[in-house]
Amino acid sequence: MNPPKPTVASQPSLRAQKTPQPQPSTSAKTSSSQLPNMEVPENALSIPTVAYTTLKTLLNKCVTSQYRLGKDNTKLALELLACMEGHISNPASTEDALPVMDSLPQRASSLTKSITLSDLQETLKATENNIVARLKEAEARQRDPSATTTPTTVRQTMAGKARELEVVVSLAKVDKSHSLRKSPPGTIKALVEEALKKSDSLDLANAKVHGVRTLPNGNIVVQATEEKGAADILLHADKWTPLLAQGSAVSRKTYTVLANFVPTDFDPSTAIATTVLHSQNSTIIAHPNNITNIRWLHSQQTKMQTKKHSSLLISLNDPHMADEAIKKGISVNGAMCSTHKFIPPPTQCYRCQQFGHTATACPSKDDPSQAKCARCAGNHPTRDCTCTHQVKCANLRTCTHIQIQCANCGKEHKSFDSTCTEKIRATAAILQRPEYTTPYFTAGNNQSRHGARPA
Repeated sequence: MNPPKPTVASQPSLRAQKTPQPQPSTSAKTSSSQLPNMEVPENALSIPTVAYTTLKTLLNKCVTSQYRLGKDNTKLALELLACMEGHISNPASTEDALPVMDSLPQRASSLTKSITLSDLQETLKATENNIVARLKEAEARQRDPSATTTPTTVRQTMAGKARELEVVVSLAKVDKSHSLRKSPPGTIKALVEEALKKSDSLDLANAKVHGVRTLPNGNIVVQATEEKGAADILLHADKWTPLLAQGSAVSRKTYTVLANFVPTDFDPSTAIATTVLHSQNSTIIAHPNNITNIRWLHSQQTKMQTKKHSSLLISLNDPHMADEAIKKGISVNGAMCSTHKFIPPPTQCYRCQQFGHTATACPSKDDPSQAKCARCAGNHPTRDCTCTHQVKCANLRTCTHIQIQCANCGKEHKSFDSTCTEKIRATAAILQRPEYTTPYFTAGNNQSRHGARPA
């Protein structure tokens, strides 16, 4: 039996029917809507506690409203984060004197695209442990001003003291087939001790070797048990290195500072350059012989002719003089130039294009098939790279026919490009080394922190 049909009155009118409006989806809102610019207190960028409260409010708004961060709010969040971390990480700060970081706005203003909430949360998570450690350090200083060491500073101090006991022996002029190059550390240590005892120096005979290690470039690091022994090994190097291996020599350790805004009318290539620089900075540099090398940071002559100022690298053989140069600055032709510790770029092999070693110490230097081109990532040396066009380009630097590819990350740029993610990672690894995490070369200056800290 069929059910009865509804009457006309019971049927809804077509005019009365309204098409339901679709509700905006959360995903569409998130992808297209930005959080409105947030008003912040005037002291949010100068007081860490206010910065923390403001940043927390900003993140909560993003989570609850499902909006994405715009460029302005992204810059604000990064500035607030830097305010918190910058004030906490400044050991020289007191409770009522919180300096404002003036370098962050420039970095933040360079952002050209919006950063998502997850990106910012990852940044906050990466700095959380550092902020907590700095807070604990500040609390410890308030309770006991003498308790200024943290696990990080302890490791840095220990590493600095260990380096003061080290002497580097260069094997660059030693025969490549010499057994010293392939000997294990225990054998090398015994050979060094034997050479010290065979020398005609009583000081060397009393010097004790704690251990040795081999560097990627083949050189040997000899670590003495005490500073006097290391000084004697370095001072009388000409008496024991010939007994170790013919051609071996001690590499004199240098301490390089970078002087900024140096007038380009100063010529570091002249024979009197060290004498001139010493005469203008005699209160810092005791003798011209303390200057082991001077050169421009960028040596392109064509650019130097059009520039009035540039950056100058000054290498000294005394760490205390280098620290004085960092504290007081360097005078060059009457111009006062600020200086700081030079952090070298990552070492890159021009044979396999990888970072961390040179071509001389390349693990695959004996295998021609492992060579990589810095232009196209092909299995050939960079010098053998050729234009693929029928009419060969005379200058490969401007050639548009070669398909550019990085041998490290595979992206469309040359292997030595500064934007390469692998190069950025290698640079970050250098910044984490103990010798580059402190502003000065000697442990005493890093602990006392007298003078201005370099930028």
